[in-house]
Amino acid sequence: MHNEKYHDILDEELLQFYNEKYSGVKIDIDKKRLETIKEVCEETQGEEFAKKCLNKIKENGYINAVQRYFGLHYIASLMPKGNESFLKIMEESGFKWFKNYKKLAKKAK
Repeated sequence: MHNEKYHDILDEELLQFYNEKYSGVKIDIDKKRLETIKEVCEETQGEEFAKKCLNKIKENGYINAVQRYFGLHYIASLMPKGNESFLKIMEESGFKWFKNYKKLAKKAK
């Protein structure tokens, strides 16, 4: 995507790179993985979204790269909690400008 220098990338180009890297990624389905993805989906987007996600996984017969990253690896439901802890640490370390970020984040909700 980038070679020693960053440059603007068109959405189509980014999608092409993504597909080249992840289109063949297929994670086996097991009970624990499905339960974890279900819990993450319910916590972040609600029960209906969780049902749709699980149905799509079962329909495909595998867990795709995005489902793995945000349902099993980075755990989307934990990210905001981790961000709050990070912001607190930064404020306590003297980076007061993070308070402005928190105010903006609250307004966006």
